[in-house]
Amino acid sequence: MGLNDLNSLVYYLIIALGLIMLMMILLWTYYAYKRKVNTKYYTKVTGRVVLKGKVDYSGVRITVGRLKSKEKLSINPILSKSGEMLRTITDKKGNFSFNDVPSGVLWFVLEAQGYKTMLKAIKLQRIDENRINDIIMNS
Repeated sequence: MGLNDLNSLVYYLIIALGLIMLMMILLWTYYAYKRKVNTKYYTKVTGRVVLKGKVDYSGVRITVGRLKSKEKLSINPILSKSGEMLRTITDKKGNFSFNDVPSGVLWFVLEAQGYKTMLKAIKLQRIDENRINDIIMNS
C-alpha cells in the first residue's frame, strides 16, 4: 500500500464522516421540528355567562370538550394538563375560569336550570390567556 493509496483512503473516510455528520444534523433538525409542531399548547380560559332575565348568574355548569354530536348537544370531555376534567360552575357574576386548557377549537356546553342547554364552539389561541366575550343564555 503506497502513500497515494493511504491519502485516498483518508480522503474517502473524511468524506464519509462528513456525510454521516450531515445526515445526523438533518435528522436531529427534522425530529426537533416534528416535536415542536406536535407539542400541545395549554392556555388559561376566562369568561362570563349572562342568564337573560336574571341578576344572579351563578350555577351555570360549563363543560369543555371535543364535539361528539351537535344534534344531541354532546361532547367528549377533555382533560387539563394535570388530568382533571374541564368542568366548572359560574359565580354570582357569571364568571368562570379554566387552567391548562389545550389550544385549538373546543366546544363549551353550558347548562343552567330553566335555560336551554347551549353548545358553543370557541377557538382558543396559543397565548397565555384566552378571554371569551360574554355568552348570553336564553330561557
